[in-house]
Amino acid sequence: MKSTLYIRVINGIIIPGLEYEISGKSEQKFIALSAVYPLQKEEKSHFTVSIKRLTEKLQIGFIAEKNKPAFEKWFRSIVEKNLKKTEFILKAVTGKEIKGISISEEERFSKSNSYEYLLIIRGGKKENRVRILLENRFFNLFYPQLNSTIQYSDILNEISPFFDNPYIIQPRFETIIEDLPHEEVSNLFNQMLKTSRLSPYEITALILYNPHLKMKIINSLSENIKKDIKFNINKYRGMNRITKKDSAAAVYSIEEGVRDLLLKEKSSYSRELLYISEILKKIYRYGLYLKKDFDTRLNEIEKKWGMEKVPPLCSDRILNAAFSDNEGRRKSILEKYLPERRIEEIFALDENFSLKEKIEAEIEFLTQFRKKYFETNHKGHESFSYLISGMHKKNDFLFLLRETGWFTLATALKGAEGKTADKILQNIPPPASMLIKDVLNKKLNPDILHDEKQIQKAGKICVDTIISLYNDCLIELED
Repeated sequence: MKSTLYIRVINGIIIPGLEYEISGKSEQKFIALSAVYPLQKEEKSHFTVSIKRLTEKLQIGFIAEKNKPAFEKWFRSIVEKNLKKTEFILKAVTGKEIKGISISEEERFSKSNSYEYLLIIRGGKKENRVRILLENRFFNLFYPQLNSTIQYSDILNEISPFFDNPYIIQPRFETIIEDLPHEEVSNLFNQMLKTSRLSPYEITALILYNPHLKMKIINSLSENIKKDIKFNINKYRGMNRITKKDSAAAVYSIEEGVRDLLLKEKSSYSRELLYISEILKKIYRYGLYLKKDFDTRLNEIEKKWGMEKVPPLCSDRILNAAFSDNEGRRKSILEKYLPERRIEEIFALDENFSLKEKIEAEIEFLTQFRKKYFETNHKGHESFSYLISGMHKKNDFLFLLRETGWFTLATALKGAEGKTADKILQNIPPPASMLIKDVLNKKLNPDILHDEKQIQKAGKICVDTIISLYNDCLIELED
């Protein structure tokens, strides 16, 4: 199930926005993707996308199978017009340096070092197929430890650790400045300044320690901010000079802020990045769900709380899909809590649910249980320190960091117990942990001031975020 989502992410990078391109075409509405498997014989692509890196060139080949010339021309035009998006999204998702991306004609793909998957576009009775060929080294963009001299029977399983990281989609600072259109960089800076996610002090630090990007940064700022920058450059000289740590904080802040804005604001890449982000969220949710089978979870719910309060929160279709099993065990659990007539209504539709539909229904039931359980059992215990005490997995802390940002987390910790800060700092990596520690020790950015109101506001943001992540089946919380 997770492998199906992995290939959707990869396809969303290679051909960004394809789903949106076909959504307006009445005759082509549905995309299906096969598994990825080793190439069975040498093939020659109809056309090729080349990804240039520092010391190598990676190739992606496309073979349109028995399609009409009009479809082949349309499909190639979609790939070609989205090359810039492919380049930016590949950089944003993998964090790797890409020197350029281009399209060329036929290339040969060797059986010994290539994989392929099938893209099917269906609409009504029509079906168009495209084989997509990938060189072994392409997968090293996602998982560098992969031995590209070996041809794996399940390559997606080999790179699965990449997809378990909550911090996918965070464009590097240079990628933001160099690759985004000038107007969008300017808009992103202004949005971050307006919401205090970036300060004139931090922009000064960016300029001083990235002189090669100085003019691109300055040209993206308003006249008033330019005056502040000029003032700061004079102010922070000599003993009060801006440090490399301040610059690192600024770089990290802008990377965090831009990621959030790209997923929320309208930009050239927002739609495609949001599509990938939603798939990744499903991957994380499946990961948590798969740690225990649904029957075990039902037993835990019965022992911990009882079952009667959750079914009314779910649709009949969700209950039917989640509680249908060959042995009837799950149905018998519902029968303890619901009247016979209600049971008949739920299971009146004798539908064959797919595995995907059943899992999604089970996750929805678990989500509704968590929301109701937390609302009932944790009322009055929503303090930041209390909730952090129930978190134990590193990835759960990474989710919290990703959703709040390091600066909000640092501000909230000023009003929390010392052991809360210690626990968070032990579970998040640098540079975020380093920056939070320096804020708490008053070593970073002399212009940062936190009053009690700001600390309480940040604490509430963190509390609401933890509850939301728990309810959404993305993190675990122990009582």
